[in-house]
Amino acid sequence: MADGQLGLQTSPGTSLTIAAAVRPEPGAVGNLTSSITMDGSPTPPAFRFNDARVVINEGTAILTADIIKLSGGASSVNYQASAQTASLGFDFGFPSGNGTLSFGPAENLKTISVPLVDDFVAEGNETFLLELSNPSDGGTLAYPGSVSVSIVDNDLFGDPSSFLQVVDPTALAPGSHVGSLEVLISNDADLGQWRLSGESDWHD
Repeated sequence: MADGQLGLQTSPGTSLTIAAAVRPEPGAVGNLTSSITMDGSPTPPAFRFNDARVVINEGTAILTADIIKLSGGASSVNYQASAQTASLGFDFGFPSGNGTLSFGPAENLKTISVPLVDDFVAEGNETFLLELSNPSDGGTLAYPGSVSVSIVDNDLFGDPSSFLQVVDPTALAPGSHVGSLEVLISNDADLGQWRLSGESDWHD
């Protein structure tokens, strides 16, 4: 060890103490100069979201959110979706609203997918929260441990004057159970689009 360098490895859960001594020449009495303890215990895991806030259009079918493991070996963390102004099962949904992510020793990224519901109802922008909890193996939550999701409504409140005329239903023929109702919709300014509830396509 003429250059004073030494490479060492420790196993998880073990410690190694190194005492260093120097002497002016071979055969002289050495003097202890320092003692270093190397702890081979594994670092506890830490988890966080990639973003603290996400804004997404209501017409987007799936929201994806990344969860990052900053350190540690094999471990897990729970996630949960909670309603704020958006409603679980109506505006967004997990079947149960929560789940668990399991990371392997070399894994540091997982993605969860949240279905969004395009409900054809003009209700304004809405929000819900994704949160992490219960990290395993003595783990912690780093910032951000939650992400606020804003759903931008794509159904606009219509102007009542757009409905210019409703034609009375046609009279039913004797023995018939089928009639018709005609609604005329006008786009006076030649701007915007419209669609009926249940339709996926917009009309000019």
